[in-house]
Amino acid sequence: MGTYSVKFLCPGYETMVMDNVQILADSPTEYDVAMLPVEPLNMVLEIRTELGYPLPNAQLRFPGLAQSQVYQSNEDGRITLANWMPGTYQIELSAPNHEMLQTWLPMQGPHIRLTLGSSATLNEDFETDLGNWQTSGTWGRSTSNVHNGSYSLADSPSGNYGGNQNSFCRLVNPIPLQGVGNVNLQFWAKHNIRLEGDYCELMISTNGTQWQYLDHFVGEADWTLHSYNLNHLQGANLYLQFKLRTNASNNSDGIYIDDLKLYATSLPVSIQDQSLPGPCISISRYPNPFSDKLSFVIESDKKLPSDLLLSIYNLKGQLVRSMILESQGQISQTLYWDGQDSGKQPCANGVYFARLSQRGKTLQTMKTILMK
Repeated sequence: MGTYSVKFLCPGYETMVMDNVQILADSPTEYDVAMLPVEPLNMVLEIRTELGYPLPNAQLRFPGLAQSQVYQSNEDGRITLANWMPGTYQIELSAPNHEMLQTWLPMQGPHIRLTLGSSATLNEDFETDLGNWQTSGTWGRSTSNVHNGSYSLADSPSGNYGGNQNSFCRLVNPIPLQGVGNVNLQFWAKHNIRLEGDYCELMISTNGTQWQYLDHFVGEADWTLHSYNLNHLQGANLYLQFKLRTNASNNSDGIYIDDLKLYATSLPVSIQDQSLPGPCISISRYPNPFSDKLSFVIESDKKLPSDLLLSIYNLKGQLVRSMILESQGQISQTLYWDGQDSGKQPCANGVYFARLSQRGKTLQTMKTILMK
């Protein structure tokens, strides 16, 4: 099938990237991956508008977690996550009258800023006309059921839809999605569509001729906000249509659509660790492999901070030994590992990982081999 770079993600463990992974078409690909555990942090997420103002009442969800609760930003636009395991998480961030952000977010530092836009590329409230839409059948504007304002879009504004319908309401001009960072479609819908084979489809296309299914509406539902992540269409042109299909004998009130918005923003998704840059710190070790004593040389372009921690892990991810750097303002310092664990017991021969961290944030990780 090809050669790929594979990223392994697991909350509570460092992200592991493996290059040159061979994926075969006729057999499974298996790899043993050692992922190092990380320490929990107290994280603060700042939610901002595109103008930089705090955004209160934004809601944050983690769909990938088994018990995903909803976190809400306070008046300062802040969400605090206590004892949070660093990692890369799938998130959903939303706020009234703003785009919904659905993405994978690296959460490594104690301070993350997220931006939600409120300016929609397409903002259709159907108050003026249907000049942006091509229709067939009985699609038109309705005043009988609206979510906001005086008009909504409906498949049959004058009453119930009829049988054997195959009608559409289609956006005339595509929306260009080149150079954007987040694509989110939102609209409100209310519907009463018979269950015996009738339905309304929401369809998308990148060329206006080949259409893909995105969602469908059947049965009865009051006004509901629908939101769709269309990031997979970045770089393309977006065509959009609603299509009503009914059988020969059924009829019902149909569907009403209002306040349709497409957010296609180029805002930065996140800015992490909003602080002044610290010293540039590097670590090296010798000899490798080693038998009696391994030297770790820690160097910096400035004075070394006093809160550096060197942790040694085995291949199972278990902490074997930890050493605190007691810096006295030097730019270089050496730590030694004698191949013993924290209980002064000799460690077995094999591969170990050394991680240099500062206040829970990993600065560098390296592999070493103990061979007595």
